[in-house]
Amino acid sequence: MRHPLLQRFPGTEHTEHAFSALYRDGGLRVGRAPLACWRLSREADILALPETLHTLRLELPGLEVSGLLAYEAGLALHGIRTAKESATQAPLALIQLFAPENISDELPLNEASFSLTSAFRPDVAVPDYRQAIARIHAYEKAGTDRAQDQALASDLMASDKDRAENLMIVDLLRNDLGQVCLPGSIQAAPLFELRRFSNVQHLVSTVTGTLRPDVDPLDALLAAFPGGSITGAPKKRAMEIIDELEMAPRGFYCGSQFWIDAQGDLDANILIRTFQCQDGQIVCHGGGGIVVDSDADTEYRE
Repeated sequence: MRHPLLQRFPGTEHTEHAFSALYRDGGLRVGRAPLACWRLSREADILALPETLHTLRLELPGLEVSGLLAYEAGLALHGIRTAKESATQAPLALIQLFAPENISDELPLNEASFSLTSAFRPDVAVPDYRQAIARIHAYEKAGTDRAQDQALASDLMASDKDRAENLMIVDLLRNDLGQVCLPGSIQAAPLFELRRFSNVQHLVSTVTGTLRPDVDPLDALLAAFPGGSITGAPKKRAMEIIDELEMAPRGFYCGSQFWIDAQGDLDANILIRTFQCQDGQIVCHGGGGIVVDSDADTEYRE
């Protein structure tokens, strides 16, 4: 018999496969048939989601969860109302519930209402789920040779604008994590660490904290959602201004893809550099963080 909480949200679509997400490097196995799929489109459903999942995981030990949160779910969490209709008809969230023993060898194809091309590869492994980690990036393209690489890296490290923007987000995330972490446990280190990849260089800061015993990892994700690097500060007022200025909702762009394994460990990302595919259409968003020192041409190129 299906657990009554699997039908928790009135009016929710319970489809066989609400979306397709391949966790080749994560904890969930590929091709598993879900117990239930929730397509949440009401603010009230988003606000009820943490308590519902917490109750389900207590009553169904080993339950695993994967999900997509739209940026507009963050508006609901912060009490910001918007009348915009999504051009891609994206819901506020898509949630899939899995039982550990319910494993299929076949990957369901052509069943998805939504699919996302973003590879889910967290750049940090956290063995203790009570540790909450957030990372902030500033970007500069990689050069064509070692000398140009070094010159671009030096420019990035010396950029007052990039360092100020990075530090602003560090302070914002320290405040977000302060809502759910033990007093005195939050640390911001290293700051402004240069990391090089094949075609981009990052200026990375890492913020860590230890969750309070009464806080579930999903509570921590929602407390810091959406990520400060794609809202600006102060977060709520910045989100209100974004909602006033942007012509259409962001949907899953700047939202989050996450999974919770049977042990309760959670990994989540921010959905940028992602193609959203639906009904034969592909949607790709792009944007940049604008501050008083921004140069319009540089921001456009980024």
